[in-house]
Amino acid sequence: MWRWRRSALTVGVDASWLVPGHAGALLPVAHGATQRGPWHAPDAQALQAALAALLDGRPRTKLRVLLGADLCRHWVLPLPGGLRSWSDLQALAQARAAALFNTTAAANGSSPDWTVAADWRACGPQWCVAVPTAWISALRQAAATCGVRLHLLPALQLAWQRLQVAGLSRGLLAWTTPGHLLLAQADELGRVQAWRSLRCPAMSDEEAAVLAVAEARALAVAQSGLPIAPSALQLMVTSPTLAGGTFAAVPAEHRDPSAGAPIAELRRMAAPWAAPGDALPASEAAWAAAMDGGGA
Repeated sequence: MWRWRRSALTVGVDASWLVPGHAGALLPVAHGATQRGPWHAPDAQALQAALAALLDGRPRTKLRVLLGADLCRHWVLPLPGGLRSWSDLQALAQARAAALFNTTAAANGSSPDWTVAADWRACGPQWCVAVPTAWISALRQAAATCGVRLHLLPALQLAWQRLQVAGLSRGLLAWTTPGHLLLAQADELGRVQAWRSLRCPAMSDEEAAVLAVAEARALAVAQSGLPIAPSALQLMVTSPTLAGGTFAAVPAEHRDPSAGAPIAELRRMAAPWAAPGDALPASEAAWAAAMDGGGA
């Protein structure tokens, strides 16, 4: 294990930056640090140069890349009847990814191919992730050029694993990354049953609470047609000092018209990746690297 740690390097990557897991330096992976967004093919030369600079003088054999939330599209695929093989399920997931995400991509001047992965369980909804194939190809090429073996993992998947280990991956949860608000509904075994992802600027935990309740209500209505009580939602906050209790001073306009009560009942829990005094990382790449917990 220790030999693997010495020979491995963990980095977080998003559409604009590469961040090593052992330090907070931001290395651009877009030409001139231009933030083009994940819908466009990556700048392969900039990506390779960033990786080569990071590996210079540091002999490594393995590269673990944690993909930021802006490079991944997660969704839940219901398991339909009549499927005859795993390949049928994978083809269905591939088609669903194109149907869900290519309209948005086209609006940004691109139409990417998607590489789709999931846990591919034999029953129940499938929690799937789609990543633009161009990004995967560019990362593989950069790793091969630098002479390291590549292992790719969506950072949100690693975050969910940490929630499972902490015993927090049940019920309705919400948390933020530097550019997203994420909601997941999971069963008693911690399996994701419903998922909602909203692009948004970085926000305080109080701001996230207001938005999380609104999105959770929309998710609940979409799933069952029934509203939820704010107390059913847990918000994973970024600092343990904010954990416990409820949020106060929620604006009156956000009162629940059916109950006549403010949404201050929202429970807040310390995220497993939070630490005293920590602020939310400035980029999705830095947040992804922080999910590793120490893989330099």
